[in-house]
Amino acid sequence: FKTTSNKIVKLSCGIGSALGTTAYIINERAMNDILNMHSKRGYYAAIPDVMAELFPESRYAAYPTPFLRAPQTKSLVNPQLDDLRLVLFQPPVVSQFQNVLAFTGLSTNAIFFTTIGGLFIGGGFAGKSVLDAIHEIATYGSYGGNIVLPVINFLLATGCLGVLALGSSLAPKPPQAPEEEDGVVDGISV
Repeated sequence: FKTTSNKIVKLSCGIGSALGTTAYIINERAMNDILNMHSKRGYYAAIPDVMAELFPESRYAAYPTPFLRAPQTKSLVNPQLDDLRLVLFQPPVVSQFQNVLAFTGLSTNAIFFTTIGGLFIGGGFAGKSVLDAIHEIATYGSYGGNIVLPVINFLLATGCLGVLALGSSLAPKPPQAPEEEDGVVDGISV
């Protein structure tokens, strides 16, 4: 695939990445490959994981994504994540996340863990600032600064961590790698 357009981005995410709820444009040969794999193995993974396995070097995305899932659309596959989607699938959130993905070239998983780390660090600094302010008020009866901003920062960081923790706890587990013995995968000759 050759293009100089910055509107087409090569996907580098692999199996088990946090990439889903996506619209796919796929050619007939690739669709037949997916259907053949399904005939051999049955359902074993989500479509993005199957595509990552079968086509690791030939998946691309439009940037920015032309279609977004509406946040209030209920899932047929993972309904336990519907409340989380209400927050995460807001168009401004998705747009910024796509910008970060395209700008950095990182995978969704790398950005996810970087975000969690940043929230922990920000929440930790804000929490320390709040504790220092409380200590100063308890010791001297007053505080020599604005306590509102550290409290808001701490609440936002811990709130975001809470949402991410909830989403992580509810998310389906990544598919297990099939056991392979001498050309046989899960009892099926390949």
